[in-house]
Amino acid sequence: DLSNSDISSAQLAHLLASLSPSSKLKRLSLASLPLSSLPSALISSSLLHLEEVDLSCTDLTEEQLSALLDPQSMPGNLRRLLLSFSDLSSLPPATLAQACTALQDLHLR
Repeated sequence: DLSNSDISSAQLAHLLASLSPSSKLKRLSLASLPLSSLPSALISSSLLHLEEVDLSCTDLTEEQLSALLDPQSMPGNLRRLLLSFSDLSSLPPATLAQACTALQDLHLR
């Protein structure tokens, strides 16, 4: 649980880059961390290997959200995704619908 921590963008980017399908980490909370400066590809490729990810209040950009919820990459191992307090209004309806049906648990408060 790294939510509300003082982890730097460089540290976070390195952590995400080190995640792979062989990683033992299954759950990661990044809630309330500023993620908008991270590359979209880094977020989508690294987090889909996990089973549970909390990205609530992380100010994800439209590009980051689109990459994360891309139907071509869903679901990976990801089963539970928390995106509470994220602006999803610019996502295509089909992308959002696909994400909702590909995951076991999706929080969009």
